[in-house]
Amino acid sequence: KSPSEKELREFMESILNDRSGKNDLLTKSMEELGKVFPSLKRVIIEERDEFMVAKLRQTARGLLLMMQQSRNGSTGGAGAGGKEKVMVALVGAGHCPGMLEKLMQDDDDDVIRRPEEILPGILETKKRKVGNDEEIASLV
Repeated sequence: KSPSEKELREFMESILNDRSGKNDLLTKSMEELGKVFPSLKRVIIEERDEFMVAKLRQTARGLLLMMQQSRNGSTGGAGAGGKEKVMVALVGAGHCPGMLEKLMQDDDDDVIRRPEEILPGILETKKRKVGNDEEIASLV
């Protein structure tokens, strides 16, 4: 039996209007990607999540340091007045759950890696991809 127009509309509205993040199409797609192609999900989502979180933490530490120096009078007025600073990061929706999970972890040096520690792995993955692309192109 094919679904009626009303059933399809209700289904689409339930997906599009879901605020829990558990029933949306993106979450389901990411789960499916992880089941079918775990290494692909690791490369295009998880490695990038880890790197972006490391860069956000690094930037936040830099801003905090600037604010502390400003309060101590050791810089030329950057962050003067003790005003609260806001940092904004725009990321793709597919990265939000993983990044939030990583951001919620304690900022423990044993657990959280710095960007420069993560980047070599990402670069190595990209080199393998380029090599694979060249190999595939030679077969065509």
